[in-house]
Amino acid sequence: MARPGLLAAGFAVALATPVTAFWLIGDRSAQDFAPDELDYAFTPPDWSAASIRTAGIVALVVVLSAGSVLERAVRDCRLDRGWRAVVAVTMAAGLLAALTYRVATAGVIGANMGIGLLVLFVWPAFAVAIVWVAVRAVRLLRRPDAGGSAPAGS
Repeated sequence: MARPGLLAAGFAVALATPVTAFWLIGDRSAQDFAPDELDYAFTPPDWSAASIRTAGIVALVVVLSAGSVLERAVRDCRLDRGWRAVVAVTMAAGLLAALTYRVATAGVIGANMGIGLLVLFVWPAFAVAIVWVAVRAVRLLRRPDAGGSAPAGS
């Protein structure tokens, strides 16, 4: 597979991970109250459960298939092993993004304390992860061995 295919697989994993996590996390709203009694920091969009499930399943298939393409490229020495960490941290950032969205749109009684915890702990971790991914990716791309791929003889 050519490098553009590996780049596409990397972007597919990065974009599909938050969708998969969003589906798997599920609605975090208080279940013991009627929806009109709940308070929302951000009103969630009116998506049907079927559309969320469909998008989640499709995204899960994309994550698994694109992730296996990237892993095979690493094992076949077509891609530097350092990219594993970049993909893993990107996936973790996607998970944090989905968690943030689920907590921010959860219906609660009173104040949504989860948003305060997100601002204090999760958002800084997300920012650090994104900066780390950017720095690591640039370092891998600047390697003298043709843009982060493994040397031809290995």
